[in-house]
Amino acid sequence: MQGLLRIGQVSKLYGVSLDTLRHYDRKGLLKPIVDSQ
Repeated sequence: MQGLLRIGQVSKLYGVSLDTLRHYDRKGLLKPIVDSQ
């Protein structure tokens, strides 16, 4: 599926750390899409 970003790409794009994105994920603020491919 085209258009999906990895966590590192999102981190660089928005200028937030990986830890911050993971924290947001744990708090339920993000809705990640897991691609099984």
